[in-house]
Amino acid sequence: KATAKIVLNHVEYNGKSYNDITLDASVADGHASVDALSRNKNANLTLKAEGNLAGNEYDWIFAGDIRHIDLYALALSDTTAEGSVKLAGKARVRPAVAKTRRSPGRPMTISADVDIADIYWHMPGNAINANDIAISLDADTSFTDAHVTNHDLSLAFHSRVPLDTLTTRFNLASLALNRDMQRRRLSIDTLHRALPPFVLNLKAGDNNVLTNYLAGSDISFKRLDLNAANDSLITLHAMANGIKSGETKIDTVAIDMRQRGEYLLYEARMNNRPGTFDQFANVTARGYINADRVALLMKQQNLQGETGYSIGAMAKIADKTRLELRFVPYHPVIGYKEWEINKDNILTYDL
Repeated sequence: KATAKIVLNHVEYNGKSYNDITLDASVADGHASVDALSRNKNANLTLKAEGNLAGNEYDWIFAGDIRHIDLYALALSDTTAEGSVKLAGKARVRPAVAKTRRSPGRPMTISADVDIADIYWHMPGNAINANDIAISLDADTSFTDAHVTNHDLSLAFHSRVPLDTLTTRFNLASLALNRDMQRRRLSIDTLHRALPPFVLNLKAGDNNVLTNYLAGSDISFKRLDLNAANDSLITLHAMANGIKSGETKIDTVAIDMRQRGEYLLYEARMNNRPGTFDQFANVTARGYINADRVALLMKQQNLQGETGYSIGAMAKIADKTRLELRFVPYHPVIGYKEWEINKDNILTYDL
């Protein structure tokens, strides 16, 4: 058995001083344990972990009581980032095996569960204060599953590819999207091919970490459902009920998106009961996004069914340097009155 105890009474790192840090470690019969303690003002924490070092799989359990950590004070963040976290978990990991001429190799597999008993995190302009968050990850040779639950929030993610393929494909999609932004030309079908296949489902009520975070911006909802997928097509459906932002109340908002080749079709709807938002009892906005243009057609009706607005626009990037905006239809409704727009109306803006 080998043991080690490290005591740091004072150390300088990255221009910051750290005091009173201890680390206890032991290794025996292929098993290891680590116990770390820091009593620093900006890094007051206890971390414990133990597991095996031998074999094809590594089984570890861990626990952390981060009573206070301030990443900005530690020069590890450029903005406010401080708080506390108490958590515990376990993980089983089988490392990846590289492909050779004689062996096909094997991707990394992992099964992990983390329970966050309490978390408080302060960031610029907002904070999170939550408890009882459960996170699980199961990644095998042919799939990746992840789940998050917190009171009345449930998030489930599934992909039929292993974890290393999943991260590689998301990185490729990010690179493709960044390239499209730089050239000001969005390729929907290229993004679809770059993204990994996945299904994401989110259901949330009004008592969870998400609503806690939004409360800092005076935003709330009673129910949220979101489904997104990338399979034969990119699709998204989201619906929220009982929305409130400041003094503004909205009954229902729904958003749908669906890929059609090089186009991404979208539709957004807002519906309100009497006494909620009477002038905007029914609002729809639909259109599409493709390589170099965005189309929008919006219609608004009040509680009596009168149309207050029915107008659209087509935005197009020309020669990668100029934005052209054209309004449609040529007989729109604006402020409950019919108007006429010349057919050659074009507004241009140099990018």
